[in-house]
Amino acid sequence: MNRKIIRIFLVALAVVVIAGGLGLSRRYTVPILMYHHIAVNSDERVDTVSPETFAAQMAYLHQHHYHVVTIDEYVAALLEKRSLPRKSVVITFDDAYEDNYSNAFPILKKYNFPWMLFIPSDFIGTPEYLSVGQIKEMMRHGMKVGSHSRRHAYLPDVIDPVRLEDEIVQSKRILEETLGVRVNIFSYPVGGFNDAIIGDLQKAGYTAAVTTNRGDFRNKNRWALTRIKVKDSDVNWKFGVKLSGFYNIVRTPKEPTALMCPHSSDSHSHALPVTE
Repeated sequence: MNRKIIRIFLVALAVVVIAGGLGLSRRYTVPILMYHHIAVNSDERVDTVSPETFAAQMAYLHQHHYHVVTIDEYVAALLEKRSLPRKSVVITFDDAYEDNYSNAFPILKKYNFPWMLFIPSDFIGTPEYLSVGQIKEMMRHGMKVGSHSRRHAYLPDVIDPVRLEDEIVQSKRILEETLGVRVNIFSYPVGGFNDAIIGDLQKAGYTAAVTTNRGDFRNKNRWALTRIKVKDSDVNWKFGVKLSGFYNIVRTPKEPTALMCPHSSDSHSHALPVTE
């Protein structure tokens, strides 16, 4: 093979690599991490991360110089059509378990990381869930509050419009009055939503909503922001993959109105295992 052919081959290879890289770059999304329990994970629950693993994950963010931003900053950048710096990441928690205060909060406070807690308003002060005092203390150290409905109802199954409004509007009102803070972001229980639910969120004054792998994997739709579930097994390179900004490429989207776990419409629905 003469030099001219080799040169042509190398130029062609460079074009392919650059084009592929540009295409991949357009698929980059700032990862929005989702946690539930931070507790001893002897049963290997998918919604539970051990305190040791969580500490290692937060240390990883710190040691690798990730820029932790609030979900409000993320939404503001989306509305203004500007990109956040690479290695930005958002931290969120669902359900307001008491172990978020005892096990996660000291670690987040150590690194001064902002985060958002999505709270089912009727769970506050009930067994195994956070008290008003605990929530307010965490808010003083950078935690933001979002709504996770009133009773963790699976909203696509709520046919009664009055009940649906209650879950969306009243949860916002209760949280704002109880905690003295504006509540602008909503987290769909079990990730379920539809166009009617989005319309109710807009009328209620929310600015955005998060889901699981049922949303927009490009995260251009602020009413269907996809999050990444963090597991106890996500350490070292596995955690790094989920932080890469390209993890959504290999994920499988799910129907936003399809039920994935059992639920109940009564006040005891929070006693059921929650995985999203």
